[in-house]
Amino acid sequence: EVGMQLREVTRYAKVARVRIRDSEFSTATKQHQFASPARDDISLREMALRLFDEMWPNGVAKTIRLVGFGVDNLANDRRPDQGDFFAGVDVRDELLAKRERLSETIDRLRSKGYRV
Repeated sequence: EVGMQLREVTRYAKVARVRIRDSEFSTATKQHQFASPARDDISLREMALRLFDEMWPNGVAKTIRLVGFGVDNLANDRRPDQGDFFAGVDVRDELLAKRERLSETIDRLRSKGYRV
């Protein structure tokens, strides 16, 4: 859902955030910056799982009441704020472009009523 919304407004997220509320109504939030701004579902999911795993390690005995995921610090394109002027096309950039095309294809299928 978050990725689809970003793609609809043609924006990229620079920061991902996870919020967890436990059974005692204690809320914890953690955020992390993406290496490159992202809006594809795979990058967003990977970051959400990474943050969740850091916040909720195995063996925690509390019950989770709420898990929220969001993004912040939106950009108009995928370029990082600062980079090496002499750097060429990075393999990671190509991977992100492929992931983004895949996510856009899934969006189109969902808009036609397919459950993907």
